[in-house]
Amino acid sequence: MEKDTKEEELHRKKAILMAVSGIGFGVLGLAFLFAGAIMQDKGIPGMITVPVILSGFLGCNMIGLVLLVKAAPELMLSDMMKNLAILNKVYEESELNKLSEMEKERVVHKLLQNKFRRTQEGYFVKKKFSLYKDFIYYYACLTDDIGIENAIRRESVRFNQTKKKGNAFCLILLIWLDKIGETEKKELKEECKKILLSEYVFGPGAELIVAAIDESTHTGYYLRAPKRRVPFLYGRGCRLIEAVFEENRSL
Repeated sequence: MEKDTKEEELHRKKAILMAVSGIGFGVLGLAFLFAGAIMQDKGIPGMITVPVILSGFLGCNMIGLVLLVKAAPELMLSDMMKNLAILNKVYEESELNKLSEMEKERVVHKLLQNKFRRTQEGYFVKKKFSLYKDFIYYYACLTDDIGIENAIRRESVRFNQTKKKGNAFCLILLIWLDKIGETEKKELKEECKKILLSEYVFGPGAELIVAAIDESTHTGYYLRAPKRRVPFLYGRGCRLIEAVFEENRSL
């Protein structure tokens, strides 16, 4: 691990050096133009100066451009990895939020009460207007399972195969487990972190929010990360969950 970190830092320094050198060659290319202007003012024949100036200007700019192009991917990757490490730490330090009284019958009642409509595929759907995404379609899926990861994998495949309207979707996956202990809470947080970090790397798509519900206590858990560090759709979906299932909240 330490060896990989040293190698990454070495690659980053090399990329920075190439980028600085590329900028330097660009500046040198401009210097050729200024030198040419000065030579013309002094009456030096253009037959000699023009070829030298053009060769210097074009050559320096070509070299500078090549160096910048080679350095850019490494710098972008390094910056992304640094941001991912920051985000991972932020999400790791975030606590799971709790939802109380999450009996399945009450959940269905709350969804219908908040104008979700039931579909033939078994989803509860609500369309909401957004200035950022025009309309966002929120799909709530209620399922039972013995494991969080298995439920996510299965329902993600089913959701991707479901015909949908619009182009902005948020799947709120509510998973009922027999019992939720520290192991399940840790697994839930890890799965939520994967979702959030994937959103950062690959960009917005059909967002997924996962909440796990303890069947024995009717207590639900989901990851509500800090607002400034959460993708748009994930944050909106969390606010919808709070508005529907938490007391003293409104849509």
